[in-house]
Amino acid sequence: MVESGPSPRIAALLADPTDADTWGSVLELPDAPPSPWTRTRPDPFRAVIAHSGSFWWPSPEDGEPGRLIRDVARSGPGGAHFFLDVGLLETMDGPGGAPTQLTACREMRDALLSRGFPVTYQEYCGGHDFATALLAVAS
Repeated sequence: MVESGPSPRIAALLADPTDADTWGSVLELPDAPPSPWTRTRPDPFRAVIAHSGSFWWPSPEDGEPGRLIRDVARSGPGGAHFFLDVGLLETMDGPGGAPTQLTACREMRDALLSRGFPVTYQEYCGGHDFATALLAVAS
């Protein structure tokens, strides 16, 4: 997979970050920090919420899994506060043998902390399903 830059939604945010927020769901994660373009322009992002983030991305057929985790490990110190949560039952291997959600979220937490990002991390008794997502968002 070749990256050409941020999506139109993120490009608009980068152009005028005043009082803005952005969100994504499921496999829209490449639009969210910490991707390559937000490392060069992190100021619009004060906080990131990643509920069961697909940090294993990309799948093996599209590249080496865990690219976002490696990007963080190579980044400078961060300022955005990250809230990460994941279910203890999210233990199914990712596509093509990519890491589980649980493993990848733990690795992302560790990478963020090692680079100085403030992180709030929670593991809950649940899986990757709609009911748990509603409970996580509500809390």
